[in-house]
Amino acid sequence: MDPDPLDLADTRGLGPHLGLENHLTALEALALHAYQQGEQAHAARLWGATQAARQHLSMPQSLQERDKLSQVTAAAHSAFATDWAAGSLLSVEDAAECALLHIQAHYPSL
Repeated sequence: MDPDPLDLADTRGLGPHLGLENHLTALEALALHAYQQGEQAHAARLWGATQAARQHLSMPQSLQERDKLSQVTAAAHSAFATDWAAGSLLSVEDAAECALLHIQAHYPSL
């Protein structure tokens, strides 16, 4: 069973206990959750950020994750190219901050 993306929300608070790969995977899970909730522009920004970080660091997704997300990320990329491009300019830290602010705004009880 996949982890609940909201359980992965506070990746910054875990800092040294999670590697960068786990940070990126958590942001990708949050992006998928946002996409499934109809928040495609936010999802595209997060995916843009994680994709840019993975390319810069030569840290590709696992084949399993890539296969699982390829159709939805391709749709988000083409439909929300501007948001994806804006996300690709974010650092991992800024993307995490964006995700946390989004969660706080949309899920205030967390």
